[in-house]
Amino acid sequence: MNCILQCIAATPQLTTFFFPSINSDNGSFSITNSPYKQHININNKLGTKGLFTTSFVELLLNMFNNNEKVLNPCNFKQIMGSLSPSKQFATSDQQDCIEFLTFLLDSIHEDLNQMSYKDAQEKKLITELTPEQEKNREILPIRLASTIEWERYLKLHFSIIVDYFQGQYLSQLKCLECQSTSTTYNSFSILSLPIPEKLNKTVNVSLQDCLEEFLTLELLDDNNKWHCPNCKRFTRSTKKISITRLPQVLIINFKRFKYDGNGRFNKLETFVTYPVTKELDLTPYWPDLGTSISSNNPMTIEQEKQVLATLPVRNQIPPFKYKLFGVVNHFGNLTTGHYTSYVLKQSDKSKTRGWCYFDDAKITLNCSVDKVMNRNAYCLFFQRI
Repeated sequence: MNCILQCIAATPQLTTFFFPSINSDNGSFSITNSPYKQHININNKLGTKGLFTTSFVELLLNMFNNNEKVLNPCNFKQIMGSLSPSKQFATSDQQDCIEFLTFLLDSIHEDLNQMSYKDAQEKKLITELTPEQEKNREILPIRLASTIEWERYLKLHFSIIVDYFQGQYLSQLKCLECQSTSTTYNSFSILSLPIPEKLNKTVNVSLQDCLEEFLTLELLDDNNKWHCPNCKRFTRSTKKISITRLPQVLIINFKRFKYDGNGRFNKLETFVTYPVTKELDLTPYWPDLGTSISSNNPMTIEQEKQVLATLPVRNQIPPFKYKLFGVVNHFGNLTTGHYTSYVLKQSDKSKTRGWCYFDDAKITLNCSVDKVMNRNAYCLFFQRI
């Protein structure tokens, strides 16, 4: 829990939203002018009527104003435990930090989600496409189709978490017999990347290698065939993933635990390299104008531009360059282990500047940049620059 909270607390977009001002008398943080309470949606059945988010904000406030003393977040832990599914976080048992991060972001999102729906029927009208609508969307250029899908998504999901942390990718299935396609657009708060296996075990894997593995065309064959709705049977097919929208805060998780087929999960200890002082440029992964998943694209690039000009931009303007500000490390295996984190203190509101290392109650200030890239990296936090 601590390793994730330290990274989240160092996220400039989030802290600026919750704490827009500092007490001029003593330099302490204040929620006096914080807008978050105005964003609480008490009518959202999926939220906690602000209970979780308020306890989270109070914890952040104590973290920022405690003059770097160790805190015991018992109140936050108790509330989190009581609200978590099946009381997952109610005990002191070890949990996966990604599950905690997912719960944290989802809970804040639902508390602050400005959208809601009356009943299941209204939700269905918003979220589901008719066969004709889906057919028309299949032939649109990717950038346009993804933008339309995002605007539809925002009719049910609109919060600071969506605004800052969420991106989008498409997953396209293609029948190799009739060439028909089916495309879904998925939102993400955490981009979980596979770690490719190198034939030469002494060669390090890069973050770019993981991205390429994630985006590699996958053949669905033998026992993994797709049921083509056009052929009305299981057929040899392909699956292709493409990133279609990039967030302001990019969180990447390495899939270090791999099922071996015998009921066990083995941890991949592969050293994955990632940029620490250099920029991470994801612009090449964003779809160009005119890029289409169908050979029947009815639009020219100029026509696509004209339609896109009528839709909100919502920060989707290249280049998409990122700066690392947090690394969560995992030591051990799936059942027993330990988490630590490297966090870049960069805000003017921080009393400390530079990289810090958090290991439970032990804090190391002004860490060497050389230590930030390490073979135990499990989760990376980037902010767009």
